[in-house]
Amino acid sequence: MSKNSKFSWVYIVVLTVLLAAGLFYGCGGGGGGGSSPPASTGTAVISAQLVDAKDDTLLTTTTGPKGGFDVRYSVDGTPLKATDTIKDGIISYTTTSLSVGTVVNVEVIPKDAGGNEDHNYLRNNLIVTINQAGANDYTNRKIRITNLGNLPNGVTAATGTTTSDTTGQVLTSLVITTPAGSAGAPTATVSIPAGTVLYDATGQPLTGTLTIRVVYYPSTSADALQSFPGGLNNIVQTNGVIGAFISAGFLSIDIVDSSGRIASGITFSSVPFEIITEIAPSTINPDTGSSVKVGDKIPFWSFDSRKGKWKHEGNKTVETGGSTGLRIRHNPNHLSYWNLDWFPSSTCTAKISFTGNTVPLKVIIKATGGYGFCAVFFQPAGDSNAVIWYVPSGIPFTVEAYADSNLVGSISTNNWCGEPKNTLNLAVTIPNPTNRTVTVKYVCPTNSSATAPAPGIAIRSCKKTGNGYKQCDDVGSTDANGVLNFNVTDTSKVTVAAYQSNLYEAVNNAISLPNTSVCPTTGSGGSGGTGGTGTGSNF
Repeated sequence: MSKNSKFSWVYIVVLTVLLAAGLFYGCGGGGGGGSSPPASTGTAVISAQLVDAKDDTLLTTTTGPKGGFDVRYSVDGTPLKATDTIKDGIISYTTTSLSVGTVVNVEVIPKDAGGNEDHNYLRNNLIVTINQAGANDYTNRKIRITNLGNLPNGVTAATGTTTSDTTGQVLTSLVITTPAGSAGAPTATVSIPAGTVLYDATGQPLTGTLTIRVVYYPSTSADALQSFPGGLNNIVQTNGVIGAFISAGFLSIDIVDSSGRIASGITFSSVPFEIITEIAPSTINPDTGSSVKVGDKIPFWSFDSRKGKWKHEGNKTVETGGSTGLRIRHNPNHLSYWNLDWFPSSTCTAKISFTGNTVPLKVIIKATGGYGFCAVFFQPAGDSNAVIWYVPSGIPFTVEAYADSNLVGSISTNNWCGEPKNTLNLAVTIPNPTNRTVTVKYVCPTNSSATAPAPGIAIRSCKKTGNGYKQCDDVGSTDANGVLNFNVTDTSKVTVAAYQSNLYEAVNNAISLPNTSVCPTTGSGGSGGTGGTGTGSNF
């Protein structure tokens, strides 16, 4: 992988760069005459939807964790601002001016009603970069959050309990194995022997009842590959090198004591803490181009969610064992997300040229033939170009485009890097697009006749559920008059705006947002007579 390669997998329109977990994003190239010396700093405008990894429901305090999400923005672990608490499922932040090349980690932590981390949901991260001088826009993305009560297809989980004493020493051994999910599918096993000592990130011991949750994402499931935290849909940082993974499996291990402390460190007794991860026989080793076999070496990685970086923990040798006949074993000295992944050395900058995309598209990139890669990005309506960085060379891919749930175009290639100009031409056919106009205005909460246009409000077209919204497409922002025209393919979708941590649904294609700044103000009347009073508006 070239050391001078650019950072992100995907970019969008002229000055826009989009990444995400959830979340590749497309880009059109900018043009223009002349040139000027490159500046060394820029800012990033970051916005994203927080959605359920299985069904794309927007995760508010009604549909997701009761305390919402804490969102932390940092550079190499150093905070950029105070933690945001998100209640409406929408994150939005503009960084300070940062040097070009700076990597910004966006860490998303689910919270329960008491303000503690909600371990029924997994954390996720979004990695963005200051890739150019000036403004960098990271928008139109979705960060997929795994809900242990609503697992994505192919993902399996298991829970167990044991106890520890006041020193953090586990008193009773525990073995947890995730279910297979389907016949012949791989599983994962975590063995915690008595005598193991567990402590949190501050060095405090975990005491009392311990709850252990193990979640396994097999490489054979496209939904799992799209969903795993910190993973394929994010740019990967590994020991200072940037690129992407081809996966053989991913594992989350979460240990919490009765006081809410989260295990971070492990001290072994005479018998080590052990992770066993099975591998599907259909998995292709990209180093050999053949199915994984006993004796193959697979790189093993851990994830630092605070910094948004993967760390190489060494190569693991595939051995015989387990239900699939192939497995690796690892004895960790700390806890994190764990990942069996190859880091391809031969990659290219690939492109997609779209025609006919008059509505926003969900685009799925899938490596086929047993290679463990699948990711999603969202292509804006009318944007005809996407650039995808670090596409592995010599691997077959299929690209599918969806308008709502309808497949509207697809294309396959045996070697994307070998296509002319590394480009796939994807023509889409949109079924019966319908034009819709929404008007958004600010309204005084105490005087509904006092209004003003609401420009620059982000609008989403969403499927309405019993208690929330899902499958939300970003369709644009209102103009100076508070108006936006856009196309939809599913006329049952409703139009929604997010404003000041609340969601507002259009009624008769109009949205009213409460804003005290449009309320009338009382001023002094004109001179003459006994004087008087008059009212006026600051708009």
